[in-house]
Amino acid sequence: MKDITWLSPHGAEMKESDWTNGFSKCLGMLVSGSTRDVRDREGEPIHDDTYLLLMNAHFEPLTFILPGRDEIRWQTVINTTVPTGFLEQIEITPAGEEIELTERSLRLLRLSEGEEPFAHEESKSTREGRIPSKTPTKRET
Repeated sequence: MKDITWLSPHGAEMKESDWTNGFSKCLGMLVSGSTRDVRDREGEPIHDDTYLLLMNAHFEPLTFILPGRDEIRWQTVINTTVPTGFLEQIEITPAGEEIELTERSLRLLRLSEGEEPFAHEESKSTREGRIPSKTPTKRET
């Protein structure tokens, strides 16, 4: 497992073409809570929460398909569209679902259900070819 995996709005790991297309306005960063090379005083690997940071730099809302197998669930921790950044009620979203990111915003999610290795996989909806409902096109940039 990688410490950091960069994701496209499709919820899949970014490819070279995603980095160089010139019109990507949204990306995700999956930060692993498991380490192999960092250990505690007893020599045990350190385990922490796994986080997913979604960012939208576009001037319009965009959607992002959440990564992971069907049993994976993501909890929103911070949403910059809320004045305080924190939601009043807990919001859990399953892998494969879309999350809307308003213009120029970010959302931080924590892996709340499922095993971390399965959170790094493409969702079933992504593998089946589903694309986010709101994505920028070359003409919108």
